[in-house]
Amino acid sequence: MADEPDAPDDLDDVGIWSIRKNDIVEYYAAVYAEITKNAKAHFMRYYVDGFANRGLSRLRGDGRVVRGSALRLLNLRTPFDRYVFVEKNAKRMADLKRNVGNAKNVEFIEADANVVLPSTVLPGIRYERYERALCFLDPYNMRGLRWTTIAASAANRAIDGIIHFPTMDAHRTVLLADEGQIRPTMRAKMNAYWGDETWLDDLYSTDGMLPIDGLTRRKREPRALIDAFRQRLITAGGYSVVSNGIPMRNTKGNVVYHLLVGSHSAKAAQVIRALEKRFT
Repeated sequence: MADEPDAPDDLDDVGIWSIRKNDIVEYYAAVYAEITKNAKAHFMRYYVDGFANRGLSRLRGDGRVVRGSALRLLNLRTPFDRYVFVEKNAKRMADLKRNVGNAKNVEFIEADANVVLPSTVLPGIRYERYERALCFLDPYNMRGLRWTTIAASAANRAIDGIIHFPTMDAHRTVLLADEGQIRPTMRAKMNAYWGDETWLDDLYSTDGMLPIDGLTRRKREPRALIDAFRQRLITAGGYSVVSNGIPMRNTKGNVVYHLLVGSHSAKAAQVIRALEKRFT
C-alpha cells in the first residue's frame, strides 16, 4: 500500500461516527483474521468490501483526512490472504487503486456490488475448499444495498458479514407513524432492502388501538426495527448468530445507522459479545 495516499480536495465529508464504524470493522476483522490464520485447518482467507469507496475521506468539522476500512484492513497485524474491493464509481475506483498502491493481494472490481457479489464473488468462496471470508456491506444509503446481496452473504457458511442497516433513512423516508401513509414508492424502497413485505407485520401493530373499522396500524417502538432485521438475518438469511446491532450516533446523539455482525461459527458468538461490550 502507498505510504502517503493522495488527499484530493473532493474527498467525501464524513461524521465522527464513521471513524467509530471503521474501528468496529477493524476490531472484528483483526480477531477474525487471527482465528482463521491459527486454525488447525489451513484456510484461504478473504476480505470482501462491497462498497470500498476511495479509501480516504475528510472528517467533517476539522478537515482531517482519515483512512477508510479498505486501507485500514490492509494494515492488519495478521492480514487476509486476499482482498476484494468492489466499487461501481469509476472515479472512486481510480482513487482507491492509487491509494492502495502496488499490493499484490488485492483484486479491484469496478461494478455494482448488488450484481457481482451474489452472482460471482460470494458463490466463488467455498466452505468445502477451506476458504473463509469476511464481507463488509456498507452502502452509501438504503437504495445502495439489496436483500439479494445480503442473503448471498448470509447463506454462505464460509462467510461472516458486517452489515450496515440504514436506521435513520428507514425511519425518515419509509416508516411513517401510520401504515396507511406509506406510499408505493416507499414500500418498494424498503422491500428491495428487506427482501419482501414482512417488515410491515414486524413494525406495525394495532396494539392499544380501539377495534374500529378503517383504522390502520401504527408504528411500533423504534427498537423494533433493528430487532426485526436481526431476526430476519437468522431466519431468512441463514446466519447462526447475529449481533444485537451497534448504533452509530451523530453529534446530537441520534442513531444514524446500526452495524450488525453475522456468522455461522459458534466461536464468533464470543467475539461478537466482546465487540458489543467494547463499542456499545
